[in-house]
Amino acid sequence: MTSPALTPFLASLSSLLAFIPQLLIWVGAGIVVLLFFGIIIMVHEGGHFLAARLLGMRADVFSLGFGPALWKKKIGETEYRISAIPFGGYVSLPQLDPAGMEHLQGGGEGECRQAVWWKRAICAFAGPFFNLVFALILALIIRGLPPVVPESLDFDGAVVGIVEEASDAEKSGLRPGDCILTVADQPVKNWSEYRIESHLCAESSQIELSVSNIFDHVTAHITAPLTKNETGFFVISGAVEAVSCVLTDVSPGSAAEEVGLLKGDIIRSVNGKRIVSVPFFQQLVRQSGEQPLDIEYQREKETGRLTVAPKLMIPDGEQEPRPMLGVALYPQSVSVPQWAMYRNPIDQILGDMRAIGRILKPLVSPGSRHKGEAGRIRKSLGGPVMILTSMWWTLFSGLAGALAFVRYVNVNLAILNLLPLPVLDGGHIVFALWRGIFRREIPKCIVTFLVNVFAFAIIGLFLYLTFQDFWNLSLLVRR
Repeated sequence: MTSPALTPFLASLSSLLAFIPQLLIWVGAGIVVLLFFGIIIMVHEGGHFLAARLLGMRADVFSLGFGPALWKKKIGETEYRISAIPFGGYVSLPQLDPAGMEHLQGGGEGECRQAVWWKRAICAFAGPFFNLVFALILALIIRGLPPVVPESLDFDGAVVGIVEEASDAEKSGLRPGDCILTVADQPVKNWSEYRIESHLCAESSQIELSVSNIFDHVTAHITAPLTKNETGFFVISGAVEAVSCVLTDVSPGSAAEEVGLLKGDIIRSVNGKRIVSVPFFQQLVRQSGEQPLDIEYQREKETGRLTVAPKLMIPDGEQEPRPMLGVALYPQSVSVPQWAMYRNPIDQILGDMRAIGRILKPLVSPGSRHKGEAGRIRKSLGGPVMILTSMWWTLFSGLAGALAFVRYVNVNLAILNLLPLPVLDGGHIVFALWRGIFRREIPKCIVTFLVNVFAFAIIGLFLYLTFQDFWNLSLLVRR
């Protein structure tokens, strides 16, 4: 017999042992995230490195990460390093860097004449280009994998599933089944885009929507108030996205069991009406009385139809019987992340570019058509911590979703690096083109000043985004 004094200890040990498999999954996912991030950096810097070597340029250092070297080995004239800070990497190319860049990157050994301008431009462009090529390869792989959400379950647009009673959504006229077409005249294609546009286009605490209901096809223009939720995003209170209904249990002897419905089946439609939420399904069953219902369901990859008549049953905690099928239901989200919307490889890449451009445009434009848009974008930007965290969470959605996010990060890295700013690849290209057009280099003092100013600005931005990431994560944890 077990001593009573040991019982609490054994219970704690049992709980710990039960938690270990989950902990190993989380740790494994973290390792995979770091591997993915390392591959993205390797691809980018590998593009610079290969282009430089093919053009006969010198490469002093190839480093994965910044800071002190944890491991290094010199092969030929290049020293290969794995450095302590994993958020990035670099190739030291003294023939590419304008004055000051070699020192900033901890670069080369001794003086070296810069390469001709067109070689420098090609070498600088090669990094982002390799990211785009790698993104296209990932897009081709994703095309061959099952989608993040089965296409048969995906809603065609941003569909409202629940409108809570007495909420801002109900008072504004939103109804279950409304498909949101535009937000402040900006077209949206899924629930993710609707949330983003609602936040970015918020003006005077209200937003204008155009909707078309999937049941009666009535179109409407709606003005709804916006409220800030606990994570700082502006939302329409009471509007909940459409979901699928999954059977988590089928009661013995129930109407559902008699017609062959099984645990795990997904209810797609009832009497031709697409199911948009668990309450909507329950409402259709109650309204039917004991009249037969025509149900379309999905079981794994197969779909089927059947007819079932509800039975009068007394639910737990109630006194009066009402029509029921005898099933327990679970809402399964069918919204597709913005980076996993498309199946066609070219559409995937173009979709990533449009999403990134949507964020960059208000930041670089002198004015915005929506008051405060740029400020809200800055507060919503994610830094390295949020990118790694998002990648970590995305891994649990499946291989297709994880690869889609990695593809999105690749396109993001390529576009940001092509911005014409010193210390970025776009800055190198501008310096090189200046030499090619005007036949002379930019004065060394100007280059050094610009490099130092933008280096400090980027380091400051990095620290700001990192702090903001931890703050946003703390808000999510507290929810």
